[in-house]
Amino acid sequence: MSCSLNDYQRNSLLATLRFCEKKLREAKALLSAEPLCGILYRQRNALSSEARRLAEEQIDGALSLLAEVARNFDLQAAEENLAAHVAASMTLCWANLADVRSAKLAAYGTVDARLSETLDPYISRLEQFALAIAALMQAE
Repeated sequence: MSCSLNDYQRNSLLATLRFCEKKLREAKALLSAEPLCGILYRQRNALSSEARRLAEEQIDGALSLLAEVARNFDLQAAEENLAAHVAASMTLCWANLADVRSAKLAAYGTVDARLSETLDPYISRLEQFALAIAALMQAE
């Protein structure tokens, strides 16, 4: 292809296509995996096997087209550090946990005086786990 992109255009295209590729692969993985049953959530795949098959075909088509665009515009893959991704996720969990301490819950109404003694210790421990996991990911 004879069209060229300046650096800003290339970066914008690359970021958008990488995001789309990740979401397509995530969707494909979710459609083909067994639904998870967590502690506070359950996944459910209500699609028929035919609808799932059709969706996977569409996803495969989109991924093929993304590969063609990448080739035609000489877009290179970037290596992602999975440990850094986990560390970032745990840091986000830590920040979100801080927002559900008893004092912060007052934003949603009157807080039971005993909540700081019953809930906050759990939140503190969960925060410690999140920070410890993040630190482990950054250790190497």
